[in-house]
Amino acid sequence: MNFKAIILSTLVLTTASAQAGFLTPIHNYILKSGKVVLLQGIKESRGTAWYFDNDLNKRVKVDLTEVSKETKNKVNGVGADDYVYTTTNKGPQICLTYHVFENGMSQMGCRTGKILDYYGPQKYEVAAYSGSTKNVLPSLSEMNGFSKNEIVMLNGRKVQIKGIYSNGYVLTETVFILSKYDNTKSISNASIEIVTTNDLDKL
Repeated sequence: MNFKAIILSTLVLTTASAQAGFLTPIHNYILKSGKVVLLQGIKESRGTAWYFDNDLNKRVKVDLTEVSKETKNKVNGVGADDYVYTTTNKGPQICLTYHVFENGMSQMGCRTGKILDYYGPQKYEVAAYSGSTKNVLPSLSEMNGFSKNEIVMLNGRKVQIKGIYSNGYVLTETVFILSKYDNTKSISNASIEIVTTNDLDKL
């Protein structure tokens, strides 16, 4: 499957653009190139809109037939803010979906394999990828006797199942004393691992 990496700064810069244009309706769309943009000035009668390209430092006009709008509905079983199993140029990955679009495409954050160099808890670099929802596996409610959100044992320590997949892979996160108060989703934390149901034991 062909996934195209999108520069992570795009996510940051387009968010800033959204804040700057708060008086105008703004919507996430995906271009044929796989780039996700925030369209403004949408003119349905003319079939045009524009987005601000931070690299070019100017507005870019687009044809509405060349883009697809973000949807809050699940597409092929995949929705925004879901953990999904897929393959990138770095091999098998479990990624977090950011956006899902009406044409079946999605944008997701996946680990690049690089560990960030900074003080504090170890974290992995995460980049944004675009690809079809047909090429990813959505998480199931249960598989091989284990269920999503269940607390289990992995190599002598307690972990919580964050995602479980039809191919037997599992996304786990180490259970800390205060982790139950943290509802944020992130795949950058080193406490999150990809294992298989064969690696897990019941409590």
